[in-house]
Amino acid sequence: MRKIKIALTLVIGVGLFCSTLSAKGKSNLSVMDKLIKGNQKYQSFNPTHPDQSKRRLAEVYKGQHPMAVVVSCSDSRVSPELIFDQGVGDLFVIRTAGHAVSEYELASIEYAVEHLHCKEIIVLGHEKCGAIQTFIEHSNDSLPKHLNHLIDYLRHEEEEKDPLKHHNVKEAILANILHTSKLIKNNFEPDEVNVHSMYYNLVTGKVEEIH
Repeated sequence: MRKIKIALTLVIGVGLFCSTLSAKGKSNLSVMDKLIKGNQKYQSFNPTHPDQSKRRLAEVYKGQHPMAVVVSCSDSRVSPELIFDQGVGDLFVIRTAGHAVSEYELASIEYAVEHLHCKEIIVLGHEKCGAIQTFIEHSNDSLPKHLNHLIDYLRHEEEEKDPLKHHNVKEAILANILHTSKLIKNNFEPDEVNVHSMYYNLVTGKVEEIH
């Protein structure tokens, strides 16, 4: 009987030790590591769908603690929580057509940084962005109602001059991502946030950082 108790004690001890190591390993993962790993699971069609339980709803009811801010396009094919395999309360997401950023979006980012203590900010552009395609194809046209404001916004981006001149949609998309990233960086102190410029491939589901 004594031998059995000793064996059980050893098994429980080893289990606790391994659990501690596992927990430490998980906590040591950076925010970007977690998001990249989540994207890899999404690409392989093997997502884990974390933080989508009744228990999670009870947790976030008490308060939100998102790990990162994602500024992305409103395109229905580009859902940050799915792309990065995250759940309720994990990401603070701001979405507009062509991830255009005005004072309202900057205020939302500021709230996440100052009150929710988010340091990592991802600007997520994507392949075949409708806002950019419209801009390249109709930059000199008069469009219905509010679309003109969006085209005018893009037209005033310094980074868009060459892509527009060469009628290059892909380069215009990348230029717009970098413009939004620069705009956000310029509104914070250098050590206050880390801004990541990222491009999403619609076919593969892969997110890549650009510079």
